[in-house]
Amino acid sequence: MTVAASMTEHAAMLRLKRFLKKQGKSIRRNKANTEAAKSSGRFYIVDELKGQVVATAEEITPWMREYGAMEDWEYVIGEETIRDIIRKQNSSL
Repeated sequence: MTVAASMTEHAAMLRLKRFLKKQGKSIRRNKANTEAAKSSGRFYIVDELKGQVVATAEEITPWMREYGAMEDWEYVIGEETIRDIIRKQNSSL
């Protein structure tokens, strides 16, 4: 049986924020279609102790998976499709 659950970008950010807080980091987002988003990426992680940006990305999903904030069967709306999730689940069988 294949199961997939979606979450909004905002919900993903809140969840990842909780995981990053344990490491003294936070996630932030540039507004879409701004110069900052075009040049540096839509999302960025800040080391709060140093006050420095330590990573940037166009999508949040890879970080969610890297930090263990998202299960294999979950996806962020607009970043992965249900077809992608099903393909991953079937390949791991």
